[in-house]
Amino acid sequence: MLKKDRPINHLDKLEQSFLISTPIVLALIGCGYLINPLFYPHIFEFSFNNINANNIYRAVGALYLSFCVFWLMSTKIPSWRMTAILSIGTLMSGLAVGRLISLTIDGVPHWLILIFLVGEVLTAAVAFVIYKLKYSSM
Repeated sequence: MLKKDRPINHLDKLEQSFLISTPIVLALIGCGYLINPLFYPHIFEFSFNNINANNIYRAVGALYLSFCVFWLMSTKIPSWRMTAILSIGTLMSGLAVGRLISLTIDGVPHWLILIFLVGEVLTAAVAFVIYKLKYSSM
């Protein structure tokens, strides 16, 4: 997709940094779901403790971690980078839209969830800006 043998520029460095930092942050969140499904319910003050809920939380944690592995692998496999950038933008946009729908229907959640929302919106925006600057003219 990219022209071969071209020098690395600031946009390439930004993309590389983004493809490393985003999975690190998301992996920490995913590990919370995977290792201890009761971690987030405790923080956000709701409760459940059954096999089905634990299974769902662990599956979400594994999903997050699988995306993180893909994004980190894309730093070494240039042909995967455009897809990685778009998948970050898509995943973060989806999470943000879900939170905005909940905010509208259910009301204001815990302050940490609002921080997650801001992070998701900003991360999606950066992903789509990188995509536009680097790949949309190809």
